[in-house]
Amino acid sequence: MKKKAYILGRGIKDGQLMGEEHGLVNETLVEDVRIIYNLMTLFEREKLYRNVDVKIHDVARMIGTNKSYLSRALNVRVSKNFCQFVNYYRVKEICSMFIENPKSDMRSMCEQCGFSSQSNFSIVFKFNTGHTPGDWCRMIKSKLEKNEPVQVDDYLL
Repeated sequence: MKKKAYILGRGIKDGQLMGEEHGLVNETLVEDVRIIYNLMTLFEREKLYRNVDVKIHDVARMIGTNKSYLSRALNVRVSKNFCQFVNYYRVKEICSMFIENPKSDMRSMCEQCGFSSQSNFSIVFKFNTGHTPGDWCRMIKSKLEKNEPVQVDDYLL
């Protein structure tokens, strides 16, 4: 039975850890997966994305690597740069907060989650969900009023 590891919703099959020709483990892939796993664990535990001044070199040091390796792992394995990765977590947090309390003030949630401006938030939100914040909120409120199930991951690109 094959197992899968997931990085931001992308499945990595066991076979992808093996080299095509010789069946050897691709050390770069293994290191990248370790870096991404440690990064996700740190973000989920410490919620570093809430800090408006979060920096790649500080985060890299916290997970035992350097900013070049962290940047490469994100670009190659997740197809996001560091800012996009941070903003993904910020949007995910805001969506979760809104689903829990649809009467929440969006501006205060943005500040709590590390966005420095409302305009930047709107651009990033649309990039990560495909919807403007207002349209998304109306859609979620409608679903909640109808007692339809709402899960954050269903709305993130």
